[in-house]
Amino acid sequence: MIQRLAILGFGDVEVSPKLSATLSNFFADRPIEILCWDPNEEACDAMCRVLSLFLKERSLKYPVTRLLQGQTWDEVDALIVCGDPEAYIETDMMIPIFRVPSGEDDRLNMYKFQALRWINKEDDPLEFMSDAQIPELLDWLNSF
Repeated sequence: MIQRLAILGFGDVEVSPKLSATLSNFFADRPIEILCWDPNEEACDAMCRVLSLFLKERSLKYPVTRLLQGQTWDEVDALIVCGDPEAYIETDMMIPIFRVPSGEDDRLNMYKFQALRWINKEDDPLEFMSDAQIPELLDWLNSF
């Protein structure tokens, strides 16, 4: 069972909203701690706020923490990687790793600049949360 999940490259605005929608549809047996990191701290912070909003919409109490440069993701149970994995991880890590597919969905590009409207509560994210998911990620999360 996953207790601590790390997401690397979470500032990628092409895939992180869809990743957030998927996580908001993952109902674990108990809350999981989600640790997020990206070299672009501002984008990562925005995506953490989107993820927190999506989780709150589903009444899920998964704590979301943005890791700062230099902090480690020790003792995580699983790892999700967005973007180029070579830039973020060592190849000999002994934990399950899911690589998020690139943003090839045309619908996704339509939501690329939507994050601030969700954060500012100008738009309701529920339709996006229900429609924009990564089924392979949900299957991977449910396999633990």
